[in-house]
Amino acid sequence: SQEKKLTPLAKAFSENVWPALRTRGWKDETAPDGKQRYSYKTNTYRSVSAVLDAAPKIHRELSNTIESVIASVAGASEGSNEAEESKVNKIDPDNVTAQTLTNLLRSYSPLQLLVDRSKPSKIAIHGRKFLGVLSMMNTVRRLVSKADGSLEGAANAEYEKVAEVEKLIAAPKKVALPHPSWKPLQDAVLIRAISKHGWIDRD
Repeated sequence: SQEKKLTPLAKAFSENVWPALRTRGWKDETAPDGKQRYSYKTNTYRSVSAVLDAAPKIHRELSNTIESVIASVAGASEGSNEAEESKVNKIDPDNVTAQTLTNLLRSYSPLQLLVDRSKPSKIAIHGRKFLGVLSMMNTVRRLVSKADGSLEGAANAEYEKVAEVEKLIAAPKKVALPHPSWKPLQDAVLIRAISKHGWIDRD
């Protein structure tokens, strides 16, 4: 049946999110290539992931529902598809193929990246700038992880989390600052924001 062919995410979307979107004016149709397309006003979305990325920004009242759906699907998928995960874990330069890279992307990439990969105009994921951003994101995550570890898992206020990051920052004296009054506290806030929302791609 068609239901059996649905991915867990598509099934959860169909049961828990789509009815609410349909009452708000969203439409779906089958494209000539046989794939499902979704539209709202003048915008068209090529996948369920794209809809889940856009809908909370348009209908803020559905944010909690959509986040719960994504979280439940992610939790249910942990530990499943062991054979596919085994193939992904064994990727090396001698056996890598387009399909193994696709499996890796589907298994581990953020939902936003999956959405981006379905767009005609994609983020360029090559070149020194992108590699530099990846390196800095890795540094940000390690810094935040170390700061959170020092809080011993307690429920702490956001300002305490920022303060822990601030303690770990040692800014060189000879460095260009965004503003004369810029302090490590501002760096800590920015690092926390990047960790939570992703890299800021605009100056």
